[in-house]
Amino acid sequence: STIVNIAFSKASKSSSGLQLTVYNSSGQLVFRDSDILKSPTEVYQLNISAFSCGIYYVQLSNGTFQSNHKIIKTN
Repeated sequence: STIVNIAFSKASKSSSGLQLTVYNSSGQLVFRDSDILKSPTEVYQLNISAFSCGIYYVQLSNGTFQSNHKIIKTN
């Protein structure tokens, strides 16, 4: 499987409702986890094995905080 580790800070974890969303290069939502605070650590493991090769945009947000990242999946 292909796992992407996404780290987030204690500050963002301490607030409620931290959400992770992933969009493909066309802007279509391909994954959402609305409460990643359940993660026992400050690293979320996103399994992208089922994703096609391409560019994806990952967004972490909680209403006051937002962080955007790009993932490029190859073979």
